[in-house]
Amino acid sequence: MAGRTRAGSTRARANETTADESTVNESTVNESTTPDSSAPEDTATGEAVTGEAVTGEAVTGEAVTEEAVTEEAVTEEAEAPPEEALLEGAEPTWEEALPLIAIMAGGSTSQSEARTAITIWRMLRATNDAGTGPTAMQLAAEAELAGAVGIDGAVVSRILHRYQSAGMARTEDMNGIARWHYTTPRQVFAKAATARIPVSGRTRPAATDSVTHSVSVTQGESLPRGAITDMIDAYIHEHADRDFGPGEIGEVFSRRYGTTRGALDSLVARGRAVQLDTPTLRYQAA
Repeated sequence: MAGRTRAGSTRARANETTADESTVNESTVNESTTPDSSAPEDTATGEAVTGEAVTGEAVTGEAVTEEAVTEEAVTEEAEAPPEEALLEGAEPTWEEALPLIAIMAGGSTSQSEARTAITIWRMLRATNDAGTGPTAMQLAAEAELAGAVGIDGAVVSRILHRYQSAGMARTEDMNGIARWHYTTPRQVFAKAATARIPVSGRTRPAATDSVTHSVSVTQGESLPRGAITDMIDAYIHEHADRDFGPGEIGEVFSRRYGTTRGALDSLVARGRAVQLDTPTLRYQAA
């Protein structure tokens, strides 16, 4: 009796132990099987953060690239060769370069004067078929109407006389007014065909000493006979509401007092200027 009781008690404890182990195993299985509600949220959050980070890097990269390209474009534009400011369109031809050659051969010039020279040359050629050639003042006015800015009549007159020195233009005196025509290629060839070499075959030597050189600079560039008078004529008529002294005109055209006074007196004799009755010597356009 006692033996059966102990055996039954032993089986009961074994059953309890087995039940406990089963419970523990089921609990373990449930814990491992049940999804963690926080895990998907962390995963989703991580993906979202990662996606934002990638997107942010992409946008930032594009912005940096655009800024870099813009800076490069500005640098290239700033470093453009100076001649690009004068060029328009395709590669220039020799014919288009002729006005620049003429004014640079006549003396120093600026980029604005070079641009004016190109404009005046085109307009002179366009108006040459009209019969009566334009004056320097008319060309300056027409250039301004065409959109050119700040064209001075004295500058136009200087450019035209440089063209004349180069054989590219000629003047026609009509009642004391100089009217301009461009020289045609046939006229250039005709002049070359009739040119004569001096009998002596000698030419005047170039100045080599510093004294002669300094005098030539002081007197200004070499111009055809009467050219400075025409230039002064155009200038005082452009400023017809003002009066000038020979010294002021000399500063404008880099000429000596005696040269400009002689030109002004010549204009008075031709009726193109008047000498004012003032204590100092003053002239005004007639």
